[in-house]
Amino acid sequence: MCKLGYFTSALDETWMKGGDRGEALLHEFFRGRQNNPMAAFNKQTTSKKSKVSHLSGHAWRCHVLDQSEKQKLGKYSRDSLNEALFIQRKGFSTLPKGPNLVCERLNAAGIAVVIAKQLTGIHLDGAALWHPKEYPVIGMTFCHDRLDNFWFVLFHELGHIKLHLESHKEGFMDADIDSTSELVIEREADKFALDTVISPKEWKHFEQVKTADEIRKAASKRAIHESIIAGRLRRAAKDYRKHRTLIGQGKVKPPFGFE
Repeated sequence: MCKLGYFTSALDETWMKGGDRGEALLHEFFRGRQNNPMAAFNKQTTSKKSKVSHLSGHAWRCHVLDQSEKQKLGKYSRDSLNEALFIQRKGFSTLPKGPNLVCERLNAAGIAVVIAKQLTGIHLDGAALWHPKEYPVIGMTFCHDRLDNFWFVLFHELGHIKLHLESHKEGFMDADIDSTSELVIEREADKFALDTVISPKEWKHFEQVKTADEIRKAASKRAIHESIIAGRLRRAAKDYRKHRTLIGQGKVKPPFGFE
């Protein structure tokens, strides 16, 4: 937490030698938030590899909310979550710095987007949270440095904001998001993400494509990045060995300044 900038106090590298100092930092960090309702941890699968520590998750959530306060946001209105906004945002996927641009435009619409590394004990993809100052926050970990994952996680969390967050202000923390969930609320967010980027009617034409060339042509026709179609084909087939050269591996972190 110290290395990732969770604490606002001036720290000396020797603070860990005294347990009382570490405890004081934690008390300061969680002050007033110890009894906040826990966000819903939504594991898409029951895989043993999927780790969720509620304490680490709560710390990460608090950090994301703190970081969101540093962003310049427009005024949020639920009415802004309309088709025009989503059409524009998914169009950024074809641009080299599309992920950066979509985050900037969401900020302008009053939605904070915070990129925060994971803590030990959790394996999260993203989160949809509600800030006490009355605006939504999307948290992303870049757990998987792939463009297809970035766009799916982003629209999945936008789905939570549009469909669920108003009545679930504690928020949602999503793990193993590439897999299909048994939870109704997660299936709704999945469906929103899939259908908003490619409508069910259009997908009937695209789901038959197989080769890399066919995928690129289909993506060009739809004006979206090829990784989105490749990722959806992998998800539908439940075979994540397919189309590895098309999913934008290693192309998410660099534009945001991550090594």
